[in-house]
Amino acid sequence: MTPVLRTHPDRQRLCAAVLGVMHDTITGALASRGEALVGLSGGSTPIPVYRALASAQLPWDRVRFLVIDERFVSTDEADSNEGQLRRALAPVGPTLQLIGLRGEAEEPVAAAAAANAVVAALPRPDLLLLGMGEDGHI
Repeated sequence: MTPVLRTHPDRQRLCAAVLGVMHDTITGALASRGEALVGLSGGSTPIPVYRALASAQLPWDRVRFLVIDERFVSTDEADSNEGQLRRALAPVGPTLQLIGLRGEAEEPVAAAAAANAVVAALPRPDLLLLGMGEDGHI
């Protein structure tokens, strides 16, 4: 697969374009396999897309989201990507399936091992969406 660079004149158009790709990927996976798995990162860049996606009319009981980057903090803390994602996707309601990485472990090594086991048991994601910080980190 050859990488393609697409640019957009502003954040609003970028979000609309990403939303379109996400929606098309999810509906395509649902049509071909009956379910979709989408990996999501936290941060300020993708959150508006997630909020918009949460209002889409999709069979949410067949869509699973996976947190793909996380800090070792409680999901209640502002720095938690899972917490950010849960808030952004809250309009999905009780059918939201968000697989977090933090788990219940009290030490980072055990949490990482548990997260690896969870991820290893999942099918290949249909889409992974990374964010980018204002300083350029991904």
